[in-house]
Amino acid sequence: MMGSFTMKTNTNLEQEVQTKDILLGKAKMIIFMLILGLVAAALLAGLGSYTKPLVEKNKELRTMQKVLESINVDYSSDNLTKVFKEKVEVVNEGEYKFYKTKEGEVAFKFEGEGIWAPIVGFAALDSDMETLEGISIMSQGETPGLGGRITEDWFLNQFKGLKRNPKIVVLKASKTADNPNEVDGIAGATLSGKALQKILNKNIEVALQKLEVN
Repeated sequence: MMGSFTMKTNTNLEQEVQTKDILLGKAKMIIFMLILGLVAAALLAGLGSYTKPLVEKNKELRTMQKVLESINVDYSSDNLTKVFKEKVEVVNEGEYKFYKTKEGEVAFKFEGEGIWAPIVGFAALDSDMETLEGISIMSQGETPGLGGRITEDWFLNQFKGLKRNPKIVVLKASKTADNPNEVDGIAGATLSGKALQKILNKNIEVALQKLEVN
């Protein structure tokens, strides 16, 4: 009987030791994962603080590019900043920014909802505040090969010389622009074209109100 009792006691002790080892192993793993998570978070925070100025700089340069494109000013990667500073004066009107040239042209940012993501770009008015100098697309998330083609030159060039009145109309691809302020659409991208149409008309109207143009 004593031998049986001793065997059971030893077995229980072994089980307790095994259980403790398992729990200790799990605790070590949890601590390791916590430490790893903290280290990763610290690295990401450090990387974010390092890359943030680069991201902001790239955004600034892209804004310069798209503003110059909207007012049809040529530039290269080497002289972008120089050309922008020579040609454009940035004027703040409350929360709005306007980009004015010495010739009286005014560019402004437009944005609104596309089909899949916001469409953001710049539009420029001639000095008469009636004629559209041009538009450029800064970012969009429309379907590649369809709505994403709103960034193509042949499409954007159609907006040059349009008047702010009557409202801009982007047609279906099956129709041809015959009337004032009509733009030929993109095959398979009627909804994207209509979204851009709505965004432009709305943002032009708001910009003119800010500029106090009747």
